[in-house]
Amino acid sequence: MSSSSQSSEPGIDLAAYLDRLGIGAAPSALPPTLATLRTVQRAQLLAVPFENLDPVRGIVPSLELPALEDKLVRRRRGGYCFELNGLLSAALTALGFTVRPLAGRVVLGVGDEGWASRPATHLALAVDTEEGPHLADAGFGALGALPEPLPLHDGAERAAHGRRHRLDRHEDRWSLAARTPDGWETQYVLATTPTPHIDREVANWYVATHPRSPFTRRLVVNRTTSDAHYALLGEPPVNGTTEQAELTTTYPDGRSERRTVTGWAEVSAVLKGELGVGDVG
Repeated sequence: MSSSSQSSEPGIDLAAYLDRLGIGAAPSALPPTLATLRTVQRAQLLAVPFENLDPVRGIVPSLELPALEDKLVRRRRGGYCFELNGLLSAALTALGFTVRPLAGRVVLGVGDEGWASRPATHLALAVDTEEGPHLADAGFGALGALPEPLPLHDGAERAAHGRRHRLDRHEDRWSLAARTPDGWETQYVLATTPTPHIDREVANWYVATHPRSPFTRRLVVNRTTSDAHYALLGEPPVNGTTEQAELTTTYPDGRSERRTVTGWAEVSAVLKGELGVGDVG
C-alpha cells in the first residue's frame, strides 16, 4: 500500500519511533494489518503526550518530518494534532499502510449542529486495512479521545479501554461521539475527503498564532495512561515558565481528582512526571 500524503519527504526512522513507543518489535514484524494499526495507535497515545508548550511560548511548530522526529522522538516531547498525527501518518505509511489525512472541527461545547461555526483545526487519519478503512487518531488530547481505531463506516461503535465511541456519516461529514454519563457527546466532525498538505500548514499556523486560539492563551497538556487520564491547564507562561496550573486526574471508573500546582519547579516536575513531557525547557 502507499500513502496519499506527500511522497517527497524523507522516510521516518522506524526503529527509533518504535523504541519511543515501547514497541519491542522490528518493523518487519509489523505488517500493514488492523492488528498493527491498533498496536501502533495505542502505543503512541500512551507514549507521546498532547501538549502546546511551543505555541503558548510564541513558537509555531514545524510539521516537517525531521522536525517532528527531533521533537517527539529524540527529545521525547509531545505536540498537538498536526504534529502527533503527522508523525503517526509517516510511521504508518512507512509500515505499508495507505493513509489519508482528514481535516476536523472540534465541536465540544456547541454540539454536532454547530459544526459550521468551528474552524477546521483538527487532523485525524483514514487508514486502509484488510478489514476496510478505519479512523485513527493519536492527536486528540481530551478525555473523549479515541483509544483504538474505529471502522470508518456509518454507525460504527466500539468500546475499548474504558471508553465507547460511535461514528456517524452525514451527507458532507463524519461525526465522532463519545459516550458520557449524560449520553453521547460529539467530539469532532471530519471532512469526507483528504485534506492537502498546504491546508494543514495554514491550519497549524492559525492554531499556533491566532489570539483566540485556545493553544495561544494557556498551557494545555493531556496524557492518557493505562490507569488514568491527566489534564493540566495552566496560566500563560511568562518568560517561558508557567507559575500556576490545575491538574485533573480522571480514572476509568469516572472518579476524578484535582490539585493546584504552584511554581515553575512544581509545574515542570508534573510535566516531566505524570505527563511524560521531556525537555520542557
